[in-house]
Amino acid sequence: MEEILDEAKRLHWESEAHPLLGKPAPEFSVEDVDGKRWSLKDRLKQGPVVIVFYLGYWCDHCVSQLFGANEDIGRFRELGADVVAISPDAAGTTLLSYKKYGVRFDFPVIPDVNKHIAQSYGVYTPAKGDEPEDMAHGTFVVDQAGIVRWVRTGTAPFGHNPTLIYELAKIKGLVK
Repeated sequence: MEEILDEAKRLHWESEAHPLLGKPAPEFSVEDVDGKRWSLKDRLKQGPVVIVFYLGYWCDHCVSQLFGANEDIGRFRELGADVVAISPDAAGTTLLSYKKYGVRFDFPVIPDVNKHIAQSYGVYTPAKGDEPEDMAHGTFVVDQAGIVRWVRTGTAPFGHNPTLIYELAKIKGLVK
């Protein structure tokens, strides 16, 4: 862990300015791809959460980000945190992808087919007039009190887990 935190100090990505930064994370309570009820409010009772919005299993960069998070899930959990991934893919699409590639993630994956959760986090804008819909990648670190402490959104997924681990360590008071 010390090595990861040292790397993160050297190569740390600051949070972007975002309307949710420093504010309560929008609550959601839905079924994950396995049909199990998952609630942000309930999960926060156990510790912080890293929320990852990805475009879908068709996006290789997104899936790489999820594989990276899966590789580091032990480090996230060592800090009392968990990861949840959210995409517009239907549950069946994700389950077929698991079967096709023979890999499941060690964290919940939530279908957001209607993109309501993504919209509440500001990573989805529906089409309006001549403007097409817009979906961005997004990674949010939410502390145990439900406050968004760190955000990155954009055209590419955020894949620097040492930064996320560092932010979680800050929440726990392990680094300044």
